[in-house]
Amino acid sequence: MWNVADPNRPRLLTRLAPNTDTVFAVAFAPDGRTLAAGGDESAAVWDVGDRDRPRLLTRLTGHTSSVAALAFARDGRILATASWDHSVRVWRMDRNRSRLLARLTAHSGAVDGVAFAPDGRTLATSGADKTVAVWKIERDQPHLLYRLTGHTGEVFSVAFAPDGQTLATGAADNSVNLWKMNRGQPRLLTRLTGYAGPVYAVAFAPDGRTLTTGGANGQVVQYNLARLNDFRNRPLQDACTLAGRGLNRNEWARYVAGLPYQNTCSP
Repeated sequence: MWNVADPNRPRLLTRLAPNTDTVFAVAFAPDGRTLAAGGDESAAVWDVGDRDRPRLLTRLTGHTSSVAALAFARDGRILATASWDHSVRVWRMDRNRSRLLARLTAHSGAVDGVAFAPDGRTLATSGADKTVAVWKIERDQPHLLYRLTGHTGEVFSVAFAPDGQTLATGAADNSVNLWKMNRGQPRLLTRLTGYAGPVYAVAFAPDGRTLTTGGANGQVVQYNLARLNDFRNRPLQDACTLAGRGLNRNEWARYVAGLPYQNTCSP
């Protein structure tokens, strides 16, 4: 753990030892004092309110392979752990105690990504079976709402926008999909391509207007989603004004997916 109040001079606060060979994922609860770390077949949960003297609260066991991702719900009392054992476990956290609520098994392969929507009741999971599962947790019991398909490779990461209306998914097919989370079946908004390899991480900025993605070969790409929505929602003749020139075919595929290519500027 680091103090990064001065980003130019980060200060090491403490080093945590969760008794696992590998740590694949870490996540803070919204209260800022509860931290979970996932690794080999387990997850450790810490009270880090005293940054200099963190205290282990509980260890979550039961997975039979590595915990690759984890996420807290908005209230900090629900934690989801995703594992390469093809399952997601949902836990009720009460300070020094934890209780397993459910074991989710919608994926036929390793589960790589997990994220809660801001409502704290909607959960997205993704994995090696190239799909994304969307769950609703009501009365502490999850049930499957939808299964999203469209990627042609393993889906490594998922993230909800702060308003909960958009879901981003990054995959081994060198692309990011953006989904509109309708009350009915979600629909694909656009497909972001042009990556040099798999996309392993996706994250929205707190204002919801910037999406950052991380992929192979050290590639980090940021998107201005307000501009992307302008291209999709305004008349096509306005795209020339927005871009300052005509869109090439790659840009068209990225921003105006689903329509035949055409020149967006008058001859």
